[in-house]
Amino acid sequence: MPAERLSDMAKSLTNINSAESFMHRKVGEMVIGRLQPVDVKAVLADRDQKRDLGIYVHIPFCTEICSFCAFHREVARPGRQDAYVETLVTHMDDILGGLSTAQPVDSIYFGGGTPGLLRAGEVEKLLSTISQRVDIKDSRVTFELHPQDVNREYIAELSSVGVARFSVGVQNLSDAERSVLNRGLTSANQDIAKLKMLGDMGVVFNVDLMFGTPSQTFRSWGDTLKRLMDEAKPREITLYQYVNAYGASTRIDIERGILARPGIAERHRMYDFAKRTLLEEGYKQTSVLTFSSSPEQRKRKLLNRGRDFIGLGPRTYSKIGRHFFINDANTVDFVEGRDNARFYGFTAPDWFSRISETASVPTVNSSRAKDVLGSWESETIAQAYGVLYYILNQQRIYRRTKS
Repeated sequence: MPAERLSDMAKSLTNINSAESFMHRKVGEMVIGRLQPVDVKAVLADRDQKRDLGIYVHIPFCTEICSFCAFHREVARPGRQDAYVETLVTHMDDILGGLSTAQPVDSIYFGGGTPGLLRAGEVEKLLSTISQRVDIKDSRVTFELHPQDVNREYIAELSSVGVARFSVGVQNLSDAERSVLNRGLTSANQDIAKLKMLGDMGVVFNVDLMFGTPSQTFRSWGDTLKRLMDEAKPREITLYQYVNAYGASTRIDIERGILARPGIAERHRMYDFAKRTLLEEGYKQTSVLTFSSSPEQRKRKLLNRGRDFIGLGPRTYSKIGRHFFINDANTVDFVEGRDNARFYGFTAPDWFSRISETASVPTVNSSRAKDVLGSWESETIAQAYGVLYYILNQQRIYRRTKS
């Protein structure tokens, strides 16, 4: 192919990605400009407390920062984690205090960051705090893990304090592509060994995979899926499309032309191939991005459509009925013993709430079905997350400059 043609293609790719980032920023600013203060305690007290509630707990510390990540996070340093947990306990007491102790919680999810940097005793303390405020007897606790944190002793300790499910962020099984994502703490071989260990232990676990990442090819994506099926075959798999998000270093490198990622048609091809592969392997699709061979998990996914959830910790996102809002606090506040959480959000119209309660659950689970809509739904989710990341990361700065 002529050098001029390659140059034109590179410029086109750069322009497309710049336009996408521009859209995330502009739509994000438009939403931020319309956010209003939210009295979260009043919103929680006003909801039907017979309905299940989900809880997300944010742990913002990491050993290294993945280049694709735009969540609120920082590199772990001595002493900061302990102080953070103490303030998080106070924060939980405050936010959940207005709920009835009979409020049923169907799921608790520890995400980050890297929750695997917590000691099991700290996880137990956080769960105990939640249990004193709401009813978690029927709740399933899920805990995100970086593969480096998977070892028999730690998994056993977490299981003993109430963790019932683990979600392992593998992303892909190409060491070259993992290097681009700054995922060098473990190799693909080590990740496979860790997944086999979890399988041998008999614990329930999910594997996160990411497609459409910088430098990824359709062939390497297929190799990842094949190796995962051949050597580990987890009961649950979540497919995340790479989000070219404001706040991630890969976005900057893509806009500068340092990195390139698959185009939209190739990303859709990757999604369709993954769906077909997993259905042929006996998985059932439980949402646009999730697949499971576990009947119990499929039932949970179908029952949890549109459910309310509350985010606990800095820069978390929540949905309670028609209310959508974010926590304005940051990690520094928590580490320094200040719970300065202020909540901003909006109330969606009835039609939007109805759509959110029925969307994203496929009715067709046939490997032969041509599901074009699924690809576009995946794309829509990725772009929505791009806007959400902008809001979560820039809300305070934007408000300050406009005041």
